[in-house]
Amino acid sequence: QFGHMDICFDGKVYSYGNYDNKSKRVFNSVGDGIVFVLTKKEKYIKFCIDTSKKTIVEFGLKLSAKQKENIKAELEKVLTDTYEWNPLINNKRNKDYASKLYRATKCKFYKFNNGEYKTYFAMGVNCTYFIDELLMNSISSILKLVGVITPGTYYNYLNENYNKKNSIVVSKIV
Repeated sequence: QFGHMDICFDGKVYSYGNYDNKSKRVFNSVGDGIVFVLTKKEKYIKFCIDTSKKTIVEFGLKLSAKQKENIKAELEKVLTDTYEWNPLINNKRNKDYASKLYRATKCKFYKFNNGEYKTYFAMGVNCTYFIDELLMNSISSILKLVGVITPGTYYNYLNENYNKKNSIVVSKIV
């Protein structure tokens, strides 16, 4: 039921996936790894609801100043070996998800030159892996799981912890 996971930090949305239709292969499970960065969360939420009819569940985490610094540094580090990619040049009809998102939000897309995020793989280096690595390298691993970690796994963890006292998960909005 849960198909994707993003992170919003300092008002910016970061989303990892394979947004380039021309690079998709093996039943769309493998392709170029791409991060988009969007400076207005509200535009993204509106796009997701209006265009894709998605239900969005947003969890807020209580972070220390040091943890926030670590996340910022980790995001900067991840984006250092990327180049900007424009989805409009790849699709003449421009009806693919990335083109629609770009036109609606003016977000920026980045492809990776090298490293583990260069190739997206649905059963490995996917959107949830991206966020788990970001959090693990910044604030310590939220989940200590082995194997494929899915958005549903994270949802269950965050939802359970939202209902606990003194949890790092302090808000939930649907």
